[in-house]
Amino acid sequence: MQFSDGAASQLTAADEAAAVVQQMSASIQEVSATTNEVANQSAQAASRANEGNKAVNRAVEQMARIEQTVGQS
Repeated sequence: MQFSDGAASQLTAADEAAAVVQQMSASIQEVSATTNEVANQSAQAASRANEGNKAVNRAVEQMARIEQTVGQS
């Protein structure tokens, strides 16, 4: 009976290990999905910041033109 008890104990331990591995796999997939979402949002934020920078540069150029026009008057 000790042999079957040992085998049952090993089977239980293997089942528990498999459950832990499945939980870890699910956690890794969740982290991966979250990381992808953060990367997408970061790319969008960078794009918007770049567009904002361009708008500011255009505004500064237009102000410089206005200054030149007023100065020439």
